[in-house]
Amino acid sequence: MNFTAWLSKSNSSLLKVAGLLIGVLVLYLLAWRTGYYCDAIGFNPDFCWLLKTGEIICEIGHLPHQDPFSFALKVAAERGDPQPYIIYQWLAEVIFFQAYLLLSLIQIIAVTAAIYALSFIAIPLRSCSRLNVSAVWLFILVGLGALTSNLRNVVRPELFTYLVTALIFCILQSMRERHASGIDNAIRWRYVLALTLLLIFEANVHIAFVAHLILLAFYSVAFCAEDILKTKQLSGISKTLLMGTLTSTIATLINPYGIGLWLHLPRMYFSIVPQNVEEMQPITYELALKETLVYPFLILVVFTFASLAVFIFRNRKARIWSPLGILSLLLIVASVAFAFHTRRYQVIASLFIVYELTNFLSLGSGFSKTKETEEFLKRKVSFLIIEVGVALFAILGTAFYHNKVTVLAIPSARASFAPPFGAIKYLMQSYNGGRLFADNEVSDMCELYLPNCQIFIDTRFDGYDSKLMSDYWRILMARDEWAKILDWYGIEWLLARPDQEIGKKLPTLPDWQIVYKDRDCVLFHRGSSVKSP
Repeated sequence: MNFTAWLSKSNSSLLKVAGLLIGVLVLYLLAWRTGYYCDAIGFNPDFCWLLKTGEIICEIGHLPHQDPFSFALKVAAERGDPQPYIIYQWLAEVIFFQAYLLLSLIQIIAVTAAIYALSFIAIPLRSCSRLNVSAVWLFILVGLGALTSNLRNVVRPELFTYLVTALIFCILQSMRERHASGIDNAIRWRYVLALTLLLIFEANVHIAFVAHLILLAFYSVAFCAEDILKTKQLSGISKTLLMGTLTSTIATLINPYGIGLWLHLPRMYFSIVPQNVEEMQPITYELALKETLVYPFLILVVFTFASLAVFIFRNRKARIWSPLGILSLLLIVASVAFAFHTRRYQVIASLFIVYELTNFLSLGSGFSKTKETEEFLKRKVSFLIIEVGVALFAILGTAFYHNKVTVLAIPSARASFAPPFGAIKYLMQSYNGGRLFADNEVSDMCELYLPNCQIFIDTRFDGYDSKLMSDYWRILMARDEWAKILDWYGIEWLLARPDQEIGKKLPTLPDWQIVYKDRDCVLFHRGSSVKSP
């Protein structure tokens, strides 16, 4: 080899290594951005009742059997329509309360940012890089998924769901590799144990464990189908996944309610959600034009289907349509469809897309990794640098933007919600424990800050029936005999925001008076006593 050829080859290798290092730097910047969004979004109103419920559980040493906040639920029970009270996120609530006792608010946000960064950057990159895909393509894919997660960088139980989802996909990819290597009749009990423990944890922190069980069931069918088509017998990995799916399903019964949690699932999944809850609305053309946070997901979808089109064209003569390949394609399409139907699912859908698109494209050729990339990714220290760096940059991003985006408080202010801390401070001095009506987000605040608070309803929409929801809207919008409903429920305090109709019409009633007012809210108190039901 002459000097010119050697220099050309060396320069090519250096360029590829330099590109890889630039990719790592971009991942660090994405983690930094994750910390920024965690700080910017902070604590939403839901965190108030999550924190307070965790406090109650820790104080009494067991789960409360009745709702400690809503007097409307007691009224419903008295009229012969009791609502089931199941704390299906109890473990997350206890974790949040203990974190609140041990850490400052900014430290809680920093830990949250690190979990998001690991779930959407470090873990997917480590897992997917084992497959035969280009590092540049993979870095772009993971980067778009990480940017999509910025939509939901909040301190909520779902952050544990994202972490569990990333880990389950990591396990499934490892099993796919073993399955592709050949027939092995041995059951891998470490996979079974790992899946079982993850599902026990998920069943006590969030309701998404059902989606994980469905995912495991689909993979079990695909593994078994591939074995039957190729060898007419089940491989050890297929048996392992079948066993893992079975034990994981049984393991979800390890919760304070046992089978009762499963029986409560239809109510949770089909609860009445107010139409003005933006995260439960579909992605429309108008939203795509005005909401910049949706752009990464839209770009991810375009990138995904473009990659699929190129891959399928290049491998049109290859045998890529195996049961596992078809499953990956179906999961990608289903994830995109669910995300467009309900905005909230964009984040979890991005994780499904990142993993399943990588799985599908690794079945053929056209997106293969280079030799330099493969050598870099084989080194354990390479991923250690990425994972530690990603977590560290997420924490640093949180610290750097602290108090520059918004004042960190529980709950945090945002464009559509200004927490009425002035009224809450007044109530802390004057509230006598009477029945209080406010919109659901302000009610969340009252639960946290007012001792023995009796609110109407809060943001736990799955806990209320259609009658309570109807009465809530009739009061809030001051329509359809709203004054009689106020009397019937015996409401003594009412806190309204300036743009709400009830705040404009309530002064027309003689027995209500304004006791506090600022730019964020108006607080009313009933002067005369009304007999409650």
